[in-house]
Amino acid sequence: TFTEKIMAWGRGNLLVPDARKFWISPATRAILNYLKTNEIDAMISSGPPHSMHLIAKNVNRKTQIPWLADFRDPWVNMDNADKFRMSAWAKRKHERLEREVLTLATSVDTVSWHLSKQYEAIRGKSVHVLTNGFDHVDFLYRPSQENEEIILGHYGTFGDDRNPIALWIALSELVQENESWKNRMKIRLVGPTDGAVLASIKEHNLETYLEYTPYVKHNEVLDLMMQNQILLVILNQNANEEGRVTGKIFEYVATGNQVLGVGSPTSDCAKVIETTHSGEMVSFTNKERIKSALLTMQEKGREQPLNNTVMGFSRQNLTHELVGILDEMIIK
Repeated sequence: TFTEKIMAWGRGNLLVPDARKFWISPATRAILNYLKTNEIDAMISSGPPHSMHLIAKNVNRKTQIPWLADFRDPWVNMDNADKFRMSAWAKRKHERLEREVLTLATSVDTVSWHLSKQYEAIRGKSVHVLTNGFDHVDFLYRPSQENEEIILGHYGTFGDDRNPIALWIALSELVQENESWKNRMKIRLVGPTDGAVLASIKEHNLETYLEYTPYVKHNEVLDLMMQNQILLVILNQNANEEGRVTGKIFEYVATGNQVLGVGSPTSDCAKVIETTHSGEMVSFTNKERIKSALLTMQEKGREQPLNNTVMGFSRQNLTHELVGILDEMIIK
């Protein structure tokens, strides 16, 4: 609507870097006041919101306390940047602030290999990769649940920019051509799902196979994941697709179940699937390859969960890596 467009323009041009900008000055003062009577060895800022980095930048400039800037998502090249209708002036300001953080921070880390390379080009120094991960204790005593059905599960928000038409066509053909898939298949979507996705499922005559639940508690989600023969991860179709590594992919690989990714085969998400031998990432439009992968995964079944490669993405291991980065900063 017109009102939404005005609000988006205001967010992109008046609230730079984001709507938390009004925290920057008071938070800086509060931290500097805290430091008058307390000592700290290092600080971490994590964004978005990227205003947090600007608070840390201010404190670092005054105190020289070692500072790690953690980027969980891109800044200038954020997924929804085009929706904010940023002026050339606003974009230049975003770029300047991002460059200042990247060059002034003692150390920088981010969640994907592609984004790390982008930021290394700006920073002129190495940028650590600390991916998202999973809590291994969630899976130690959670046995797999055998099921007669062929369950394809997607967990989390499912937006219209990830609507995999080729997947729906492939499934529509499978239930027509394969008696086992016709009688046993279930499409389980858990989490907010865009109407366009649900409409596509209906359009391809898959509505009778659909089990849709808008919200489930996390602990219950993990139980549901364990029931799935095939777990689905669909990448956003935008400029950040190569570096987009969704948080759920790490819990997916921890289950030991097969993972079908739909998106760029050269993406960082594909790298996680390939490294852990958990499944396959197939191009968004390659319907025949999607069909072939689905049949192979159905026959292959569950892999050994929590092997050494998978455990590399456990939060326990990732925290160990984070401690190493902090130690290195403090020693310098």
